[in-house]
Amino acid sequence: LHETERNDGARCSRFPYNDLANPSDMAEKNSYDAPPYPISMPPVDDPPPRPSWAGAVIKDKSVWFKCGCGPLKLRLNPVVTIGAIIVIVAFILWCVLEPVHALKSFNSAKSWITYTFTWLYVGSQDVWALVIIAIYFSKYGNMKLGKDDEEPEYNDGTWFCMLYACGIGVGLFFFGVAEPMWHYLGPNRYTKDKYMPDNEVAQWAINLTFFHWGIHGWIVYVIIGIILGFLTFRKGMPMTMKSCFYPLIGDRIYGWMGDLIDIFSILTTLFGVCTSLGLGTMQVNKGLNYLNENIEVSTTNQVIIIWLSLLLLPLLSFPELVWVSDVYLKSVLVLVWSSC
Repeated sequence: LHETERNDGARCSRFPYNDLANPSDMAEKNSYDAPPYPISMPPVDDPPPRPSWAGAVIKDKSVWFKCGCGPLKLRLNPVVTIGAIIVIVAFILWCVLEPVHALKSFNSAKSWITYTFTWLYVGSQDVWALVIIAIYFSKYGNMKLGKDDEEPEYNDGTWFCMLYACGIGVGLFFFGVAEPMWHYLGPNRYTKDKYMPDNEVAQWAINLTFFHWGIHGWIVYVIIGIILGFLTFRKGMPMTMKSCFYPLIGDRIYGWMGDLIDIFSILTTLFGVCTSLGLGTMQVNKGLNYLNENIEVSTTNQVIIIWLSLLLLPLLSFPELVWVSDVYLKSVLVLVWSSC
């Protein structure tokens, strides 16, 4: 029974409203005197609003500049594009006009970051690995990154090939041998320890290489891939790094905060791609020299290789040429098998 209060201050009892709504209880209800005042439904608290990113598609409020001609279409954020171009051009001019000072600054910054934040890099990778494992075994492990009725564009084998061909293929070819040898030969804290046996130094070299190219190396790709894939293909947000921060800062990603995030992500991606491209170019140049001594290992030849790579990049970006990555990985497996 619920107890309520009338206007004159007296209290009376009545049945719960859910019971009154049941027809089987009407006979029992009629055996009681009706209350001498109108019955009003009790206030019902509204359910807490669901966050927009947990439900329907999120509306894209970004500022886009669109143009195109026929099948060629261009869409860009003018603030992010112009801002990134200014920073990149300024960086290039600094390196060209002051190469000695730039190299000294890079080495100093690299030493400071390594000395100050190595613990953060190593620890955060462990945390992300545990987070991914928890997600995999949770109820979200089988959730599609796209819509529920959509099918994957490529099968698992093709995706695996593309990840190796586009992600770590060049770096793994170079550092797969060079990095363990570099850690083994030093100089580092392991080789400086004169009491450490040689086989233990070799084991530490392999362990460090596994850390860079094993599970911890892939965690960064997986974290970004899951967040971007979910927010882009399932929630309809733009495929930019600022979308990853929507659950944290909401619509503020469409302002200066989001533009700053995208500019910073463009710069870091550019430097990473340039590093991989440079290493791959030196590999190709050295390999051509091994096959033909008339092809010198020189900066001119490496510039030519870079330009040829950039010219071939648009041609290999069409979905119809995805088989190239399959051929790439199969040829790698053949080379590995033949070298064993």
